[in-house]
Amino acid sequence: MANRARSAILFFTVAFLATASSFPPYQLNSWTTANGLPHDSIQTILQTRDGFLWFPTLNGLARFDGLNFRVFRKGTTKGLTSNAFSMALWEDRSGALWAATRDAGVTRYQNGEFRTFTIADGLPSNQVLRIDEDDRGVLWFYTAYDLAIWKDGHFKRMGNAVASPLVLRPNRMQMGYDSPYFGFWRLAANGWERFAHGKWSPFPIPASIKDPSELRIGAIYEDSKRRLWYGLENGPHSTVWRRTS
Repeated sequence: MANRARSAILFFTVAFLATASSFPPYQLNSWTTANGLPHDSIQTILQTRDGFLWFPTLNGLARFDGLNFRVFRKGTTKGLTSNAFSMALWEDRSGALWAATRDAGVTRYQNGEFRTFTIADGLPSNQVLRIDEDDRGVLWFYTAYDLAIWKDGHFKRMGNAVASPLVLRPNRMQMGYDSPYFGFWRLAANGWERFAHGKWSPFPIPASIKDPSELRIGAIYEDSKRRLWYGLENGPHSTVWRRTS
């Protein structure tokens, strides 16, 4: 009886695994404006440590709890001065969410309240391209004209302390269309360098690129571990190179 019971359990386990393996590992769902999303063009996605997903769009900032969207817009949300958000989105060490707009500065969401900062508050430009944080917890804001840090409740311009504004301008022809959102770039004597998270770092390139000035990146992505993944336009299209910081 015991042997037959063990056989039955074994058969059930194998049958269950065989059945389970026939199902796809992921379930795909699609959300659009019909489901509460404010705009069908998503700039980027960020999950904050409280579990919410945030979607900056061209028609408001959306927060998703797994079932429903809550949309924050100018006119209905105190502290918001624009509905056109860009790709720059960051959660700092304190848990505050920073979301850049296309032309109206940067908005901070902290303790349930929004506040927008502009050139009137010390930002070099109302067009914020990127936000990141260094190892000391200092926030860096990359704008169309200069670089600034947020420290002790104030913005301080840092462009001249890092490099001249001409050097800080990314070259979209070489670093891809989205290059402004991934830090500033310069071609130094030893090859490409990238400014991000408060410092300049070497950007190693594949050995197949003999002349650094010939580097052409088509698409680039920075993951949560600060690793850059990019594809080459002047190399095998199936090749993806990873640069670790």
